[in-house]
Amino acid sequence: MLNSCTDRTVPPGVRDGSSLPCSDWSRCGRFIIRSLSRFVYGIGCVLLLGACGRSVDHASIESIIGETMGTTYQVKYVAGSGPGAPERSSLQAGITAILQAIDRQMSTYREDSELSRFNASRSTKWFPVSRDLATVLATATSISRRSGGAFDVTVKPLVDLWGFGSGPPQPPMVPKADSLAAARARVGFQHLSVRAAPPAIRKQIPGLEIDLGAIAPGFAVDKIAGFLSDHGVQSYLVELGGEVYARGHRPDGRGWQIGIERPTDAGTEVDISLELDGKGLSVSGSYRNYFEHHGIRYSHEIDPSTGAPVRHRTVAVAVVAGNAAEADAWSTALLVLGSERGAALAERAGIAARFADIGEQGIEIGATPAFLALQGSSR
Repeated sequence: MLNSCTDRTVPPGVRDGSSLPCSDWSRCGRFIIRSLSRFVYGIGCVLLLGACGRSVDHASIESIIGETMGTTYQVKYVAGSGPGAPERSSLQAGITAILQAIDRQMSTYREDSELSRFNASRSTKWFPVSRDLATVLATATSISRRSGGAFDVTVKPLVDLWGFGSGPPQPPMVPKADSLAAARARVGFQHLSVRAAPPAIRKQIPGLEIDLGAIAPGFAVDKIAGFLSDHGVQSYLVELGGEVYARGHRPDGRGWQIGIERPTDAGTEVDISLELDGKGLSVSGSYRNYFEHHGIRYSHEIDPSTGAPVRHRTVAVAVVAGNAAEADAWSTALLVLGSERGAALAERAGIAARFADIGEQGIEIGATPAFLALQGSSR
């Protein structure tokens, strides 16, 4: 069963979005909006604390910080010594090359990216792609099947229709029924085929389009982590746009502590702290990126089964998995499902997940046994 408690503050780790019944927003929306500016950068701030806590030899930890994919990234690692230790400059150059390659492969903002060219094509023949893009899509379709379609990277036509896509900005509005039906006809992960060798993808319906915004950032984190390991870095923490992966220990022997912050009337405080070693963390939320129409807020988080924004009480989901890409995708899938259906699925699948719901007395926090076990081992 999902274990829960009540919290009267904004839920931890929210990344973006908005989707609550109007009655809930009339009751609690004011506090959420007021607190959000203090809250959305909480993950990054706590990561810095986790990397630079007390008893740490600061000179032994190197940092690489930059911008990519419309967001920021940071890498912290325990620097080695001796002639075989990698230079910081070479690591930074390698990380930059990885991020540039992923941008060329998976961006929907670049017309010349592999993904944009596939989306623009109306051919149903095999479309050659890079091995990385095929790998991401293979992972995505696997999670789509396991989540019953709650996670679906082919949802792009619906995301665009509701005004949350990568196209030119349009006045937000609730789509008409015929437009919604037409967009839904172009959506469905079952209409996408992925081939590993030689790497290629194929659409079974000409209008199918893909958006990897809910898995590509996590994949980028994993690629950076793999690069660091391949170059002899044994202990590191990678964060990109709120997606996190950590391995090894800090110089004081302690693990990388990842805190998820919450705001309070007095400021901010760490809600929970997790120790990650060889695991990825992602937190998805549904009440920052939205528009209002006739007093109702419509989130960017689209339910593929309805073609419309989610309308339940769950406003944030945190997931810990073996890698950041899977954590990224599963946090989205479980947010689409909501805590009632999502928690049941997560428990059956052994997924470490934490849900934040709007309740009668404030925010209600629930977690699966796998998540509680991680939380307990971090104390």
